[in-house]
Amino acid sequence: MSGLSQFDMANIFKMNDYSSQTQNHLFQVYLSLMLCVLAAACGAATSMYFRVTSDMSMLGALGAMGMLMWISWDTRKEEVQRRMGLLCGFGFLEGLSIGPLAALAVLIDPALIVTAFLGTVAVFACFSGAAVVAKRRSYLYLGGMLGSAVSLMLLLGLANMFLRSDSFLLVQLYGGLLLFSGYVIFDTQVILERAESGSKDVVGHAATLFVDFVAIFVRLLIILMRNSNSNRNRDRNGKTRRDRDRSEF
Repeated sequence: MSGLSQFDMANIFKMNDYSSQTQNHLFQVYLSLMLCVLAAACGAATSMYFRVTSDMSMLGALGAMGMLMWISWDTRKEEVQRRMGLLCGFGFLEGLSIGPLAALAVLIDPALIVTAFLGTVAVFACFSGAAVVAKRRSYLYLGGMLGSAVSLMLLLGLANMFLRSDSFLLVQLYGGLLLFSGYVIFDTQVILERAESGSKDVVGHAATLFVDFVAIFVRLLIILMRNSNSNRNRDRNGKTRRDRDRSEF
């Protein structure tokens, strides 16, 4: 009982391995990530309302991400604001690119988008939180494994362009979901280590986590859409069978 009385939930969330500056940096990264996700939501809503195609927006998102990587990190206020604008632009364009998928999900069931978003937030919070409270550098070994898994997923995607296999698609969806969940852990610990080394690039670090967030959201949404369609077809087939049985009597 004495051990239980000394238990404190706050101890679970302590970051004793990291300095207060690094903890504050991670907090700013999460705030920037939230802003980028909000920009993406605005982009998706714009795409759905104005029926914007995703081709040009994908190229624009790649261009914005390239500019973010090209412009070196700088602590000057005007440079931070410029890169923050690029981050929000990247989020908005990424939202435009997934707008058609979101519009299709609304046609199936409007609740799917909310469910996918809440599920993504839960997955991201759990895995990022695990990286924060875990022993320092304990998940950095995942980098090589995740890189190999990405290569395998790319090969499966290329093969499935010709095979059109539903099994390959399921592997890509569920395997990709697990893969990018692993990247949330890995990228969070990489960000913490870079911050400890003096790299306080809030915008760049938020962009990295945003890519993971979107990848998880898209896969969750597609999985939910497939399951919803399967359930609907099953109910329709069951109803047709019952009607046919009644007609025979």
